[in-house]
Parts: sequence; C-alpha cells; structure tokens
Amino acid sequence: MLRHDPLVSIVIPDFNHAPYIGEAIQSVLDQTYPLHEIVVVDDGSTDDSREVVARFGNRVRYLWQENRGLSAARNTGIRAAQGEYVGLLDADDMYEPEFLSTLVPILEGRPDAAGVYCGYRFVNHQNTPLETLSACEDLDMWLRISSRYAVVGTTGILTRHRILPKSMSSDPNRQARNRLAVMAKHFGPAPAHDSQWTPPQRRAYGHAYLASVVDYLQAHDEARASDCLREMARIYPDLLTQFNMFFQLGCGDQPKGSVGDFATLEIERRAQMLIGLLDRLFGDPPMATLLSGYCDAAYANAYRALGALSYGARQFPATRRYLRRAVAADATLALDRRVISMFVKSLLGVRLINRLQHERQRLIPRAFSSTRRET
Repeated sequence: MLRHDPLVSIVIPDFNHAPYIGEAIQSVLDQTYPLHEIVVVDDGSTDDSREVVARFGNRVRYLWQENRGLSAARNTGIRAAQGEYVGLLDADDMYEPEFLSTLVPILEGRPDAAGVYCGYRFVNHQNTPLETLSACEDLDMWLRISSRYAVVGTTGILTRHRILPKSMSSDPNRQARNRLAVMAKHFGPAPAHDSQWTPPQRRAYGHAYLASVVDYLQAHDEARASDCLREMARIYPDLLTQFNMFFQLGCGDQPKGSVGDFATLEIERRAQMLIGLLDRLFGDPPMATLLSGYCDAAYANAYRALGALSYGARQFPATRRYLRRAVAADATLALDRRVISMFVKSLLGVRLINRLQHERQRLIPRAFSSTRRET
C-alpha cells in the first residue's frame, strides 16, 4: 500500500443504463486497491437503474436528480465525493481490476500532477473486446486541466469502453457541434478571415475537423466527411503531409472499436473512398489553388497508407501497386527505408514472412538469455 493510502471516490453518472451499470459498479468493487467509495448519480433515469444499484446495498452511495445531462451529473458526484482523488466512470464502461492500484501510485509519485490517464480497449454491448486504434465533455475537461496542471499516466490498458449503437459518441453531428464548441471555448471563435488564424487555432481546429471526418466516415456519410476534410485542409493544410492521418482515414469507415482490424478491411473500397476524398478536394478550383503546394504530398501519403493497409491485410500485389503510385507522386519515397522494406517483404509471400517472424521470435529469447549470462 501507499504511504497514506488515499481514499478514491469513483463517480458513475447514469441515465437509463440499467443493463450495464451493474457491471460498472462491480468493476470498481473488484479493484485490487480497496480504499474507494462509489457514488452513482442517477440523472433522472426512467428505467430500472435505481433497482440495479440497490442490489449493491451500502457499498454504493446513490444520488438522484432531475435530468440535466452528463456534465451536470458528474459535477453532482464530484461535489459529493469524499476521497482525496476522484475517478470518473461512465455507467456503460468498466475498470480493469488493476486500474486504481496502477494509477494511484503514479499520482502519488507526482505531487505536481492534477490528473492521470491510461490506455483503454473497446468492447461491445456483451463486453466482448474489439479491435482498437485510439466525448467532447471529456475533451473540454482535459483541456482545462492540462492548461494549468501536469497530467501523467500510462499506456497500459486499464479501462473498457462499451460501444453502443445509440450512444452520444455514435452521433457525428452532435460530436462535430460539441467539438467545435470546445475549440471555441479554449482557442477562441473561428476567425472570419484566413489571415487572422493563429498557429494554435489552426492546429486545434484542424484536428477537430479531422476527427469529424473520421466520425462521418464511420457513419457512412462521405459527403459530410468531404466537407469536413475541406475545412481541415483550408485551416491546417500541413495535415495533408502526414502519413498517419491518411492511415487513419483509410480505416475510417470501419465501425468504432474495429478500426485497424485488417481481417475486415476491404482494400479496394477503402482506396476508392480515400482517393475519392482527395479528388473532390483538389478537383475544386479554389481549393486546388489554395493547396497547390500540398497536392503531391497528399496523394503520396494516401497511396503509401493504402500500401501499408494492404500489407497488414497480407494483400501483397495491392501493397506493391499502391507503393508504386506513392513513389510516382513523390519520388523521394523511393529512398525511404520503410517503403523499401515493405515493398521487398511484399515480394516474399505470406508463408515466408510468417516463417521469418516465427524464427525471429524464437531467437530473441536466446539473445536475451545469452546477454544475461555474459553479465
């Protein structure tokens, strides 16, 4: 245990999540760090939430209020919290058992820090883990905290976030509105003229529109995704030179929680979508003029991302085809070691690559064992 074993208050806001809140509460009760209290704030639920929480008896403090929204419910719970630290857990999410025992010592070791983060995994409504890569109320909160205090953490996966079809995060229009509202609050309203943008505003709004591009692709609304890409490029065109952005967009219409799952990638359809977005962007004469210095880099990175996705899906002819197109758009990629390595490996075939990977994994423990004996 820690030097003074701080009490941690876990605040769980709930609105009509009776099917899931029991698992959320139980995930806190299962913590290996025992010094915690659970505060459930029922934000005017009309389902059986009260009855579900009541099953846990005095192990949970239950507060009810008229429906006022997620942020208000969290604030009610924070005001009622008695712990030295506060954890926020949505009613449809869960902590892994080591969540508190891992994060509390990190905070205790950094008195200057005001918050701590960790990795997470997506799960479906049955709590089955999904594939992952990496709501706006959280974004607002973390921006406010990080503007004044240090935030520390770990990349270890310590929480589970449930993906539900009708959750707030599945509504791209709502997410886009809230995201821009948060940007305006922290970085100022979007300027009326392009010459008035500050560098921090460009970065913040550019990434906000990029997030909305992904949201709309996941909702299969390519028209709105194209509109957001246009705004992103107008505000922060440097994103068009970033390979990671195009890799993200190449996975963009996979369902949230399955992003990056190579087994379900339909490479040709994603190629049509991604290149189509760029064709519409640069096919617009005013945008083509504004972005004249970014066109080659954008297509090169898009094709390179498609090559990487094809390689991950073990579609090697497609890998080579897209990498050739990337080099045709930007000849300097012909000297990029990562591109060369991927192209060469795509020539070897699936069986040989798998054999080489197996051999590498077999030899690495020997190398470490040999090193330990020598020291």
